[in-house]
Amino acid sequence: MRAHAKLTEGHQRLLEERASELEHSAGTVAHDILSPLNTVGLTLELVARPGEEESRARFVARGVAALDRVKRLVHGLLEFARAGARRAPLRSPSAG
Repeated sequence: MRAHAKLTEGHQRLLEERASELEHSAGTVAHDILSPLNTVGLTLELVARPGEEESRARFVARGVAALDRVKRLVHGLLEFARAGARRAPLRSPSAG
């Protein structure tokens, strides 16, 4: 009986640790996705301003780069999910 209770406690503790790790990871992912989306929003606001014609190409390039970053993050999440939630080797954010 005690062995079963100890095993159950250990299992519950492990579940709580995993839930905490998942919560932390979800927060990190949300921040990583929102950051470039905020850049896109700001870029669109700047492009929409009158008198900014000379800077539009630079603003658009910045927005496109931010969207590419979001796409890489989402593709990485999909790869992670398809791999059975096993961690892949770390890659730099600038890697393809």
